[in-house]
Amino acid sequence: MKLNDFKGKVSRKVQEHRLNRVLKGYLHLDPIESNSGAEVTVMTQLYAKAIYMGIAAIHSLVRRLACSVNIEIIDDGSLTKDHHQILFNVFPGITITKIENIARHGCPSGGCWERLLRIQELTNDYYVIQVDTDILVINDIPEINDCIINNRAFISSSPDWPEPVSINEIVEYASKSGSQNIQFESERQLAKIKSVELSRYVRGCAAFTGFPKGAELTDKLSQFSQEMESILGERWFEWGTEQFACNTMIALCEKLNVLPWPKYQNFCFPEFKPLIEGASFGDEVSVIHFIGSNRFKYNVYLNYAKSSLQSFSKK
Repeated sequence: MKLNDFKGKVSRKVQEHRLNRVLKGYLHLDPIESNSGAEVTVMTQLYAKAIYMGIAAIHSLVRRLACSVNIEIIDDGSLTKDHHQILFNVFPGITITKIENIARHGCPSGGCWERLLRIQELTNDYYVIQVDTDILVINDIPEINDCIINNRAFISSSPDWPEPVSINEIVEYASKSGSQNIQFESERQLAKIKSVELSRYVRGCAAFTGFPKGAELTDKLSQFSQEMESILGERWFEWGTEQFACNTMIALCEKLNVLPWPKYQNFCFPEFKPLIEGASFGDEVSVIHFIGSNRFKYNVYLNYAKSSLQSFSKK
């Protein structure tokens, strides 16, 4: 192993330890009881290494919602009985669904596909909010509460894609890019699709989405996936197709809100300078998705995990 690689691994271990030491504080907050009779489900797919992040993400979101919620965790297979007990302690009444028990309806497995499929099942009875484990909600979220009240879908995006676009527009964009990335390759095929009636597309992020109650998208997702597989073959089983499928299913929802950037953002995609520099930004930012190693950049995740914990502890 090269010296720089070794130093990088040691540094990452130190950062993870510092972060988990803070996140474990969320275990000592007043529990949030899951209410299966609620109108809204908050769900996330969880793996063992991210259990404390997932707990912080759910706490930070649910405490900003204007309603009680049903909470569901998808266990990716790595959670132990001890992990389950931790979750039952902090979220009494929570539902833990094992990933292998989710019906696939002819869709791929892995790559978060089970999560998207389970969301569609849950919309039979609930408005469903999907929150990734590496998200923190740091301010009020009136847009989300409004979407719940009006049974309107939502998805986070970027300043480049602030609203839905036509199918011709996204096909042209993906074609001109020349990228072989699976999302671009999939987007190039949208004009060929016959399994669902597509009039628009949303280039968003599956990390933070809301699907309306009664969306009835399971059959459409199944048919769409099988058609895309017939076009792309084995490539349809690559990581990233679930993101594209989520964008497509959200675009099928009659009422839709593409959440405004920078209030709802993927950290450093692009950079929002006040957040990085620690400058005051008022309520300009509410939800931050710290993709991958970005949660270690500039100590922003660590600092907001600390300040949110302190705020919740006082309530």
